[in-house]
Amino acid sequence: MKNVIAFFCMLSIGGVAVHAQKYVPEIKENTVVTTNATIPSGTFPVVFTFGKMTPGVDLMWSVDGYGDGTFEMSKEAVENATGFSIGQPQLGTTKFDDKTALFISRKAYQDLMSNKMFMYDGLKFTTDTTTHPKFMLNEKEADVSYVKSEDGKVTMTILNNPLIPLTLETHGQETDILITEIR
Repeated sequence: MKNVIAFFCMLSIGGVAVHAQKYVPEIKENTVVTTNATIPSGTFPVVFTFGKMTPGVDLMWSVDGYGDGTFEMSKEAVENATGFSIGQPQLGTTKFDDKTALFISRKAYQDLMSNKMFMYDGLKFTTDTTTHPKFMLNEKEADVSYVKSEDGKVTMTILNNPLIPLTLETHGQETDILITEIR
């Protein structure tokens, strides 16, 4: 009888652990990311669509009333970039070998996971250990890391996805973003 009770206790604990797992959406070709971008003059929607995923990443973007374009990030950028593409994008195709758009490089993410810090755009970011509300994405609690710059002026919420660590939310940049949906 003790074994039966122990078995049911283990099942109930296992069920809680599975239920408590946070959401990490798969980012693959044709994944659509709906975003709000904020600049000093206001907020506007931006739709991103992931194209080619290897060896680099192509990220198509569209802004109603402005136009469309593509960020072509080389394999080197995806792996080792140390900064974002900042400012208003140019229409058409923009190629990057040393910058990323919408996500940090894999090396920066590895540094964050290993050392609780990384460098991006000349700023040192560290894990923000203050309490944050749950970050909801597609009506599920996302698995995220919160980081802040050393001076506290820039913050980011990063999706815990080692392949494509999306910046789900930023504050303090020239253009801040908030990802509202990934499909």
